[in-house]
Amino acid sequence: STFNTKVTYNIAVMNSTTLQTADGVLFVAWEDTSSHLVFAQYNSSNPATLNAVVTTTTTSTLPASLFTAGVAAPDLRVAWIDSNAHINLGIYEGDSTLHNVVTTTQTSPYGPALYMPFLSWTGTNTTQSVNIMPVSF
Repeated sequence: STFNTKVTYNIAVMNSTTLQTADGVLFVAWEDTSSHLVFAQYNSSNPATLNAVVTTTTTSTLPASLFTAGVAAPDLRVAWIDSNAHINLGIYEGDSTLHNVVTTTQTSPYGPALYMPFLSWTGTNTTQSVNIMPVSF
């Protein structure tokens, strides 16, 4: 195991980061201090600099979940919680707007998990049940 090669970036974040690869690119995503989703690319040959940092117009109150979009371009499927606690789904294509956004009727007090073709989340009922459903977007 190797744990001595940590790189620290001088970036303020609101919640935990999320990692996902797409088309050979490692993406890192986080919510900035204004709750906007931010995406960046990590390159192991130049780890001191995050590349292609894009702040989106989308806001999230909790950590987002990422999964590869399964296309040749390094696009990502994204699941996040909006300010009304609803789970949203969309596609990140490298610009500041998430595409094909769908707001579900499902709500959660925590960030969702996305592992296509499934979405999982903690329910808002008193027992905070585990929920899983197939999604397509």
